[in-house]
Amino acid sequence: MPKWIMDNWFNISAVLVAVISMFGLHNLMRKFNGLERLSKSRIEYRQAKELIHLIEQAEHQDAKPHAYLIEKGYGAVSGTNKLDSEEIIYCLGMKSPNQALRYYTLGLKYLEYSAIVGKVCFKEKFNDRKRRLKNYILNYIRYFIFAIIAAVILWVPTQVDFKNSYYSFIFLVIISFPFIGLSFIYLSEASNLSFAEKFMKLQSETFKESEFETLIANEPETKEPELEN
Repeated sequence: MPKWIMDNWFNISAVLVAVISMFGLHNLMRKFNGLERLSKSRIEYRQAKELIHLIEQAEHQDAKPHAYLIEKGYGAVSGTNKLDSEEIIYCLGMKSPNQALRYYTLGLKYLEYSAIVGKVCFKEKFNDRKRRLKNYILNYIRYFIFAIIAAVILWVPTQVDFKNSYYSFIFLVIISFPFIGLSFIYLSEASNLSFAEKFMKLQSETFKESEFETLIANEPETKEPELEN
């Protein structure tokens, strides 16, 4: 065995134990997180099942489930209280309820549920398609402008020696934060509008399928002509 290993066997052993422990801890954390996610999914499933049962039970009795229970039930599943009971029930009745609720929640700034029409529409301010497209493009332009400004500010310290000007370096980093924040805000605005568009597309597909099923159900059966003897 080499002499340097004999002389440093304690340090080498300590490093090996630390590395093995780190891998073991990492695997243990992964298993723990997996079990935690599984447990959370099971809880969410039970809560969602209770919510659906509550709505279906009320429908069978030709009654309307209490709005408070619907909102609290959905809040327990999703962790958000942005939607009212009518919006929740409407989204649950769509083609892909999970996607519908996600798209609607994220695009809520641009959408509204109309009980009169019986469906979700764009808010009056965003009802015009050209206006929405303009808003979408402007938000992305603003995002790129502020992101570039922030990138330039953060790039400057890499080109200048700040050994004798520590405070100048800190100052540049700090003033980059508002530009980073604004870039993310405008990116989020553009993304939310995109989710609103996705919801409207999903709603359109749901209505088309519903109309087709109604048409098939109401279509009279064609009788075969009787043969004359």
